[in-house]
Amino acid sequence: MRIVLSFCLALACFSQAAVKAEAQGVEAFDLVRLEKEWHRCVRRSFAGQPLGLDNVAAQRAALAACKPNEDAYVSAVMIVQLAREDSLREDRDAFTSRARVWAGRLSAYVLDPLSSWLLGRDR
Repeated sequence: MRIVLSFCLALACFSQAAVKAEAQGVEAFDLVRLEKEWHRCVRRSFAGQPLGLDNVAAQRAALAACKPNEDAYVSAVMIVQLAREDSLREDRDAFTSRARVWAGRLSAYVLDPLSSWLLGRDR
């Protein structure tokens, strides 16, 4: 039973680390590359539209032609945003837990002895 629990814990930690590593890898290089590829595709596709076509129709056709590039870019941006939110949440939770520990220690080592001393002095 312990082996199964430790395996599950290790798997959860590994998958969380893999998501963070994937997001950092996407953030470092792929976002810029994906955005440039998407823009390049839209420009090429728009330039290749027939001359007599309405401007709005040409824009829509260019965007439709480059939909896979747009989807890849948007999904990479969402992965990065999710990873940033998770790291901010972890930082906030760590700060909150440290504050709780500090308040508990303050209460246990300062306030309780001080109040006991003051109450004992009045008797």
